[in-house]
Amino acid sequence: MGSRSAVQKLYEHFNHSLKKYVYVRVKNKMIAEDITQNVWLKVYRRINRLNNVSLFKSWLFKALIWELNDWYRKSNREVLLPDPQNEHVYETDGSKDFDLFPLLQQLDSSERETAELYYVNDLSVREVSLVLGVPEGTIKSRLHRARTTLKAVIEKNERK
Repeated sequence: MGSRSAVQKLYEHFNHSLKKYVYVRVKNKMIAEDITQNVWLKVYRRINRLNNVSLFKSWLFKALIWELNDWYRKSNREVLLPDPQNEHVYETDGSKDFDLFPLLQQLDSSERETAELYYVNDLSVREVSLVLGVPEGTIKSRLHRARTTLKAVIEKNERK
């Protein structure tokens, strides 16, 4: 099992992003924290199974998505989109991260999730491919469609 201090550093580095990712979907801070904590418990127990440390970030987000899917299945809930009027619970560095989410709502679900992982959570195309279990070419296509759609939405909003 990895050293406690190493896992603590990973926790400090990634926990905020994970909670934000979950919060956007469940719109409940306590549930987001519970789901995220469950992921960290599993990570701590299973980190020694990870053979390639360069895959940690994608492995972590994949674990998070599995935990989210388990929560949805157990609670029979549908995926919730962020409420633009909701408080900015998980902002970072003083920016308004949630200002992006109303734009992302204009995308279909696969493009939205791909764009969020790539742009908001800073995963590479390869990492997003591993997390979502689809080829890198599909990720690139989704990102291209997302950018095209978002550009049209922004241009439309600017004309108003």
